[in-house]
Amino acid sequence: MKNIFLSILFISLFMTSCKCSKSSQSNEEILEFSTEQVWQLTHIRENKVSDNGAEPITMQFNPESSAVNGFAGCNRYFGTYTNKVADTPEAGTQGEISFSNVGCTKMMCPDNEMRLEDKFLPMIEKATGYSLTAYTLVFFQKDKEIMRFEKQ
Repeated sequence: MKNIFLSILFISLFMTSCKCSKSSQSNEEILEFSTEQVWQLTHIRENKVSDNGAEPITMQFNPESSAVNGFAGCNRYFGTYTNKVADTPEAGTQGEISFSNVGCTKMMCPDNEMRLEDKFLPMIEKATGYSLTAYTLVFFQKDKEIMRFEKQ
């Protein structure tokens, strides 16, 4: 009986320690932009983005050089960003962000790809805030959501 009790106690402690370890790993994962992470656009101003079989719109950050780049639907884009993490983020990471010097290549593509790109590119420089979790990156203009990305 004593061995059964000790076995149950040991298993309970082991399971609890595993949960804590996983939790701390996911918290570390969501605290900052990562060079390795590619984000895929899913919404512009609450409208779901459909790629219609085309290559998806993406965004990637390089915190060391404060650079941002990705694929805009037809062309590659690039620029710089600055961000300030909020002092008291509640869930994930929240803060202020601004993009500048955003440029892109100038290739022509089918109309549907160009229309989507023409909606997306101006939104980048309108962003004033963001919310970042392990699987979602949302940009805001003041308090209104303007773009939503998911982890690719």
